[in-house]
Amino acid sequence: MRHLTTLFILLLSTLSALAQSVSISPNIGYQGDNSLPVTISGVGTSFSQASPSLVQVTQGVNALNFTPQFLNSGTEMTGFLGIPANAIPGHYALTVDDLFGNYTQPGAFLVLPASGDLVFGRVILDINQNCVDDPTEIGIEGINVLINPIGVIVQTGPGGYWSLPALPTGNYSAVVGGTGSWMLTCPPTQFFTVSNSNALTLAPSFGMVNTNPCPDPVVSVFAPFIRRCFSNQRVYVSACNGNMGTGTIFGAYVDLELDDYMLATGSSIPYTSLGNNVFRFDVGDIDPGNCATFWVATTISCNTLLGETLCMQAEMYPVDPCMLDTIPAVPIPPGTDPNFTLPDPCTLPWDHSSLLVNGWCADDSVHFSITNTGTFGSGDMLCESPVFLYVNDTLISINSIQLAGQEVLNYTFAANGGTWIMAAEQHPLHPGNSHPNAHVEACGTTMDNWIPGMVNNFPTNDADPVIDIYCGEVTGSYDPNDKRGFPKGLTEDHLILPNRSIDYVIRFQNTGTDTAFNIVVRDTLDFDLDIFSVRAGVSSHDYTFQTYGPRVLEWTFSNIMLPDSTTDQAGSNGFLTFKVDQLSNLSNGTMITNDADIYFDFNDPIITNETWHQVDDMLQSAPVGATFITLEEEEVEVYPNPTSNSIFLDNSEELVGAKFIISDLNGNIVKEGVLNYQHNEINLEELAAGVYVIRINDSIPVRIVRL
Repeated sequence: MRHLTTLFILLLSTLSALAQSVSISPNIGYQGDNSLPVTISGVGTSFSQASPSLVQVTQGVNALNFTPQFLNSGTEMTGFLGIPANAIPGHYALTVDDLFGNYTQPGAFLVLPASGDLVFGRVILDINQNCVDDPTEIGIEGINVLINPIGVIVQTGPGGYWSLPALPTGNYSAVVGGTGSWMLTCPPTQFFTVSNSNALTLAPSFGMVNTNPCPDPVVSVFAPFIRRCFSNQRVYVSACNGNMGTGTIFGAYVDLELDDYMLATGSSIPYTSLGNNVFRFDVGDIDPGNCATFWVATTISCNTLLGETLCMQAEMYPVDPCMLDTIPAVPIPPGTDPNFTLPDPCTLPWDHSSLLVNGWCADDSVHFSITNTGTFGSGDMLCESPVFLYVNDTLISINSIQLAGQEVLNYTFAANGGTWIMAAEQHPLHPGNSHPNAHVEACGTTMDNWIPGMVNNFPTNDADPVIDIYCGEVTGSYDPNDKRGFPKGLTEDHLILPNRSIDYVIRFQNTGTDTAFNIVVRDTLDFDLDIFSVRAGVSSHDYTFQTYGPRVLEWTFSNIMLPDSTTDQAGSNGFLTFKVDQLSNLSNGTMITNDADIYFDFNDPIITNETWHQVDDMLQSAPVGATFITLEEEEVEVYPNPTSNSIFLDNSEELVGAKFIISDLNGNIVKEGVLNYQHNEINLEELAAGVYVIRINDSIPVRIVRL
């Protein structure tokens, strides 16, 4: 009868040749009352009849002791080995010792977690890489395991064990994926059979070994609300050493850079001001599986605009080179537009260059600078790198740069109020996943071209685990219980590049009439996202996290005591964040959707809005949202379409001087002119929102939409 907290399984091994033996009975498994029957048999005269024999059970530094007994030669003694209910799951070695230092070690037994489940498996740190769960090897916590054909995700806990309730009889498989520098020493898929649903089933173990032993740093920053003229707008930061880390991060600290419109007024832990709105927080040593969290109170300037984007950046130190991956960047696919030409791919070793992009608004102009922060001479660029310029989600130009170490290249453009983003690519073998970019929005004397919120359509440069950037819009109010994905994606189609991660934020608010004691958030992950890559980020309150079922992520905020919004409006809010990778090399057009269910105590769930993204690998190669006007032997590219205030016409040199005509749907000409260049901007701000047609010379008219 299984009414107890601990299970025991004997793993038999060869007895030593000493003069006594130890057995555990029964030898095929035991379910009992937190005690294990142990029989010691004296089989010779090697020991003095007065020598007490001590049975000791050890698991690393953990020991469980059996009461010393006198064992006469040729006799047998049976006792019970007490196992505490809080015993750490895992293998325990059984040793018999006497006063003369003689011992026998017949094997080991296994303590499984007290979960009440009947199907167990384990992921081990396979030191000898033999894909065998040896008694001396420890388990790895926090590994996701996919159980097929039921499509259920389980996560390893203490001792590296995963478990499931009773499964129907049949054949199953368990799948584990490699993570970062962790490599499997076993096949990624292991098979097991449940022959009796009411009996214990132990699935094959997985072995893993770290090919690059290293801590596993993850830093996260988020501000749930950014309200102009308001104080106590908190910025939350977490600095963690993940479960997959193999060492402590010693002397960790975080540098937090706030937007110029944010004034720091207090924090939960002390900090040192470094100037330029950068603050350093010492968080001490961080062991694997642990985090340091803090918040900073800020006041938002009244000079901000509603909808303007304010950014904050958290960077975690110290940075060991092993923390950054060395996977070469995926080449950018070439486009078909002759006006957008990429430089030849670089095949040389890393030249120790490192690019930095900055942007600012001054004198009614948009300014960008690109700096090669590498050392002059030893950090000179040996290859050209592409530079992309976007205005209001539209790729305007592609240039190439090749800078010496410490060289700076400046760009200046006439401001039009739109959202300008300049992005550059690092050398393909640059350590980590850096994709430097900067933005300038709402710059100039007119705001007619400004569309709030477009900054977050483009990904921030925070793919490396030691850096995180959050850009939030200044708001006057907010919607409770929502979900957002970053980047939002370019254009109304929410286009994102493949092989990039997505940051998700789930916000919740207790809009009821009483305190919420417990909150559970469940998110069923899209099948085009990599369940094995999920990394929980900063949150407003402490939680426990698990992955289970058919790709379900679950956060449990126990005893959160969240007041209702009528009692404490500010205190009634909470949030959580997480990051997840796409599956590798998703095809263009792949749709990624996601929502979440929020449970307040025993109430029905509140279902958030659905986020969605569409994969497109041509975002860096061709104008987004473009249409084409076809003449006899020429094409003119028209973009963006739809548009807010301007369209761009890109044409060949042969069409310079050609006439364009824009008409409404009644045939009335509303605008006409001449293509003076190969790249032409046509201002439509005087036109009312609606559908128009454009033609060049005698071409077939093409529809354009003015938003």
